[in-house]
Amino acid sequence: MPSTSHHRAGKGLRTWLGRRGAAAGFPAREAPGPGFTAVDAYIRRQMTDARIPGLAVGIVCDGRPVHLRGYGRADQSGRAFTPQTPLFIGSCSKSFTALAVMQLAEAGKVDLDAPVRRYIPWFRVADPEASALITVRHLLNQTSGLTERAGRGATLAAGMHPLEPAVRALATTRLARPPGAAFEYSNPNYTTLGLVVEMAAGEPFEAYLKTRIFEPLSMHHTYTAVEDARRNGLASGHRYWFGIPVASGTAPHGSTVPTGGIISTAEDMSRYLAMYQGGGRYHGQVVLSAAGIAEMIRPGPLAKRGAFAGAGYGMGWFTGPWGGVDASYHPGDEPGAHAGMALVPHGNWGVVVLFNVGLHGGALPGLLAIEQSVTGMVAGGTVRDTGIGAFYAAFDATVTAALAAEGWSLARLARRPSAAAQGRHRTLPLLWELGIPAAIAVAPAAVFKVNWKGLFLYGPDMSCALAGIGGLSALTGLTRVINTINAEHPVRGRPPARQMPDTARRR
Repeated sequence: MPSTSHHRAGKGLRTWLGRRGAAAGFPAREAPGPGFTAVDAYIRRQMTDARIPGLAVGIVCDGRPVHLRGYGRADQSGRAFTPQTPLFIGSCSKSFTALAVMQLAEAGKVDLDAPVRRYIPWFRVADPEASALITVRHLLNQTSGLTERAGRGATLAAGMHPLEPAVRALATTRLARPPGAAFEYSNPNYTTLGLVVEMAAGEPFEAYLKTRIFEPLSMHHTYTAVEDARRNGLASGHRYWFGIPVASGTAPHGSTVPTGGIISTAEDMSRYLAMYQGGGRYHGQVVLSAAGIAEMIRPGPLAKRGAFAGAGYGMGWFTGPWGGVDASYHPGDEPGAHAGMALVPHGNWGVVVLFNVGLHGGALPGLLAIEQSVTGMVAGGTVRDTGIGAFYAAFDATVTAALAAEGWSLARLARRPSAAAQGRHRTLPLLWELGIPAAIAVAPAAVFKVNWKGLFLYGPDMSCALAGIGGLSALTGLTRVINTINAEHPVRGRPPARQMPDTARRR
């Protein structure tokens, strides 16, 4: 568990800026830092402890960027990570998809309560009746009945491929519950919404985003194609290997564009948040009505488990406690990158954080502390440490001990074959040795809701550790079985292994 040190912060920030952005006269990247010294110091401390290679933060107040800062490096060359460095924003992309749908709804081209089949006539899941009942709103609120597990599998299969094949692949997917019954986060909901946008708008999803959202918001360094982002300085992704972030080149990616494939910068995302604070307006451009913005962030069905339990899911936004304050927020995690954004109504604050190492698909929730705590610092909430250094110290020690124990057992059986042939005393060790690999084989699906391919993509060290422990345990069990068979049924012509008399053993 991460170590935490909760304290109240943000009073000095609010005094310096005022509740309505008193520092607006300074260009954001040149703003003098007295009010943000604590934020910068906190981020640098967490980057050191968690060994985060590069990070950028954007803070917005009342529709105006008031603090943009980059820290560390973007890649192995040592290039600086700046507020203009592009990075995958992961599931923060979902809010863009929801925004596109809401634009089309206000234009009369999409009815939120209409069946998805009105826009995608061939849309279906495994249940024909349920296929006809799923509405656009169900997809937006993540209440279609599609599961998180099915979502991760479908996302990994689809990757950055065109939307239609990814949506057609849902034809064999079973729902966990009737449409509209309850919330469950599932990426195919938003993949399907991306195709709804294409069908209703009559143009590719990526082109729609560029002309209707990116350009009006002056998001000139935001991309939907990896090649374009790479030409403009896309940061390298990193994945933890036993606590050490290892570069994996361009951030490895496992999502369609509507669910997690947008690439942006802290500066561009600050403009995006400013639009929400302006009720859908940004520098004279009307992106959506104030009523539409309010509907997007209105709390919807509650998440009942996981890191976001108790938060309501609106349309591409969670709403609930975040950093000790009430906020609308959304994290986005890719194998080699992470993004987080938040909007705080009280004081009209907005925060975006990007860094180039992943959360292991949610297995390292301590890293969420950074975006939560920066939000808490500016809005008067709570602050805590990530605890990643302590986590990996314990994790590495546990893995080392487990591998050593399994290795010792295997070496002992190989050195003393007769130790396996001790009647009832061999049953429990054998159950343990064969039970461990069996449990590990199903662990990714049961615990992480992903297959082994996904586990290795997001958490290579954890998957290798599990595979190593399971493999050694299985080999130990197999050796025990072979030794037992040899002891009870010796090979013809070879005398059975001699065992020492009890009296000799006692000596």
